[in-house]
Amino acid sequence: MTERPELQDAVVARCKARALLCYHTYDSRRSQKGFFDIVAMGPGGIVLWELKREGEKPTKAQQEWLDAAGRLGLTVAVIRPSDLFSGYVDREIARLAAPQRRRTVTERLRALQAVLRTAREAHGWTQDEFAKRVGTSQSHLSDIERGVTFPQVDTLLRIAEELGIHDLAI
Repeated sequence: MTERPELQDAVVARCKARALLCYHTYDSRRSQKGFFDIVAMGPGGIVLWELKREGEKPTKAQQEWLDAAGRLGLTVAVIRPSDLFSGYVDREIARLAAPQRRRTVTERLRALQAVLRTAREAHGWTQDEFAKRVGTSQSHLSDIERGVTFPQVDTLLRIAEELGIHDLAI
């Protein structure tokens, strides 16, 4: 396994096998420069991964995303084929899939809110543009992203659909 697409396919397949939500960018030319290759989440948390060949370093833009998410306390990593072969990827995926203490609805929605802004920005949309796409106001979207309010289920579903998240388990 020397090519990044093969690594991506292997990681995505492992996430799906454990029933994790897994997003990967199909065409990075239409995404925010440097955004993660893999965003995976399950009951055990969320990981944000940049996929690289052995010896390849993240670009400046990729490193900015890695650093920013790390400062927020999110689990970020640069994943290479050796991480797959060493078992690191499988251990992290198992951790994500493991049932944790049952989180409250508030905790779950706060986790979603933490990802929402990042995902919106990765698509290159302003709050105003994205709010129009999902049929809400910019101020309401801002409140959702900041954790001031929680979205109604219909709004949440429109947000997920617009972001291309089709396996949203509520």
